[in-house]
Amino acid sequence: MRVKLSFATVAALLVASPAMAAPRLSPTDRKAIDRTIDAFVTHAVRHENPGAAYGLVSPSIRAGMSRKEFARHDPVYPYPARGHRFPWSLDYAEPAEVGGSLLLQPRKGAKTGPVLFDLRLTKHGGRWLVESLIPKVIFGTPDKPKVRSVLDYAPQSRGDGSTHDRSRISGTYIVIPFAVFGALLAVLAGWGLLHWYRDRRAVSDSVRARDARTRATH
Repeated sequence: MRVKLSFATVAALLVASPAMAAPRLSPTDRKAIDRTIDAFVTHAVRHENPGAAYGLVSPSIRAGMSRKEFARHDPVYPYPARGHRFPWSLDYAEPAEVGGSLLLQPRKGAKTGPVLFDLRLTKHGGRWLVESLIPKVIFGTPDKPKVRSVLDYAPQSRGDGSTHDRSRISGTYIVIPFAVFGALLAVLAGWGLLHWYRDRRAVSDSVRARDARTRATH
């Protein structure tokens, strides 16, 4: 499944979405989240100083690791992001959780294109921490201008345990419309059979009534 969106289109939507979106954040929360995201991308995503990002991620990302272990393994999705300020748009806002989209562009010389991430932050002790960062659209480079969505990287199993071409839709989802269509046909067939039975019974009753009247006149 190829995503037919250009980088310019998605970038325009990302810039426009804060004004169009219904959810709102207070200026204080917005500034706090901006600081968290900027430091998180700089230290954890770019893998420059993962230890410095330990206090910026939620317990679910830390997964029980100490700061030293986190700095050594850095479980965050790596990306050679350019710049020091990173634009993001708000998708939803709850008292203790915020979701949005984060657009990162590669630094000069990197062999990858821009990436649009699904971003989620949660509030812990009054601080906004990164809960998850998942790529959802990966743009191509000038020499390889292919755009992929996260669905292109979702493995879909065959009967032998191997994986399909990742750009195809799982067979499970292909079966669903056929099952719905089959159920609809079954309902229509049942409805038609019921009406046929009722009509036939009415005709039979009419014939019996006519025969009864004929016998009565004789």
